[in-house]
Amino acid sequence: EPQLQNADVVFAFSTGRLRDGSLGPGDFLIAQTAEDLYRRYGLPIIAQEEIAMAASHLEFAGVARDPGGGWKSSQSWNTAAITDYAAAVCRKHEWRTAVICAIPAHQPRCIWVAERREFVALSARMPSSGYYHPDHGMRSLRGGELRFRLRELAVRLLFLKQGDI
Repeated sequence: EPQLQNADVVFAFSTGRLRDGSLGPGDFLIAQTAEDLYRRYGLPIIAQEEIAMAASHLEFAGVARDPGGGWKSSQSWNTAAITDYAAAVCRKHEWRTAVICAIPAHQPRCIWVAERREFVALSARMPSSGYYHPDHGMRSLRGGELRFRLRELAVRLLFLKQGDI
């Protein structure tokens, strides 16, 4: 973790909400990791809306909200769009090194997307479990880690085809 002390900012990506619109357990884990980095290294946080909701007591350098008002991943509201929002905030401050907080199976794609946008992207040490919930709004997070990893593989191929990684 010595590299983290030289970072400029934290990007915190949500796991998405439960079917009833409430926050999933993964969002609280990700928010806690982002807050730990903020407290330990003084790093500002740019968070997806659900992370900001899970850590509402913190100030954020930016909060990425779905412009369509929804909260589910889509072709227009996904890791690339959220990273583009974060990049716009970072340009104002000349931040180039980001620590990525995300569910472990999603973290590599978040890093690749940030690197594609010319960030030095570092991986935060994330808890290894506790992200999945049977009432999650995303079927792949309802089905556990294997189901999510299968979805993640397909999305990585899509992002590669689109030039996002």
